[in-house]
Amino acid sequence: MFRRYSSDELAYLKDNYPIFLIGPLTELFNDKFNDSRSPGQIKSCLKNHRFKSGRSTGANKGVSKIFTAEQFQFIRDNYSSVTAKEMVGVLADKFYISVTYQQVKTFVKNHGIISGRTGRFEKGQDSWNAGTKGVMKSNSGSFMKGRPAPNANPFGHERTDRDGCVLIKVDQVNPYTGLNGFYKAKHHVSYESKYGPVPDGHVVRFIDGDRLNFEPENLWAISKALNLRLNQLGYMGLPEEIKPTALAVAELEIKAFAMAKE
Repeated sequence: MFRRYSSDELAYLKDNYPIFLIGPLTELFNDKFNDSRSPGQIKSCLKNHRFKSGRSTGANKGVSKIFTAEQFQFIRDNYSSVTAKEMVGVLADKFYISVTYQQVKTFVKNHGIISGRTGRFEKGQDSWNAGTKGVMKSNSGSFMKGRPAPNANPFGHERTDRDGCVLIKVDQVNPYTGLNGFYKAKHHVSYESKYGPVPDGHVVRFIDGDRLNFEPENLWAISKALNLRLNQLGYMGLPEEIKPTALAVAELEIKAFAMAKE
């Protein structure tokens, strides 16, 4: 069975359903309460508790599940002057919503919203440095061939992304760019140093829940399906003596579900 909604969670859904559609409401809910509910589960909860959005029947027809009609129109009107990357911040400031760059890119592509920008110099257009030949000469601050940038971070440098995940720069070839050196989740690096590559379809979890304990013994790789089920059960918040039983039940449920599909 799925974990019941707390009174705070129900109050949050009731207050925000008139503002957000199911898609963004689900994302905001999971972010606030560190949960992993699906849009279908949130929709069922709203229906079971008779929470109303106040929107008329059919008001959402043709509207994006991520953006409201107002946000849709705002993107359409401003995409010619604001890049997709900039649009993420603009939407956050204006509408208090959290979306990713990829969501914006996919949205404008699917809805045929054109920026008009080609990224190329048009015929007859002067470049920014036209007519400056011989003006800019090398100096003590110029880059020399083969000389690394002075502000380039060394391998082993660490930083934190916006989700609080610690990243570390590794001396490996980036599988996406083919260049050497990129940032990788530190717990993945630590896990792989002892156990080898993370299997496909798996994620690495912290056994004690401490996201700063990167000892390999504190890390375990589990399937995404099992990880989702443990999050739904509130596994990390359970008493230690109950966790083994909860884990066994979750594994059994995953196996039963897989067998049922087959």
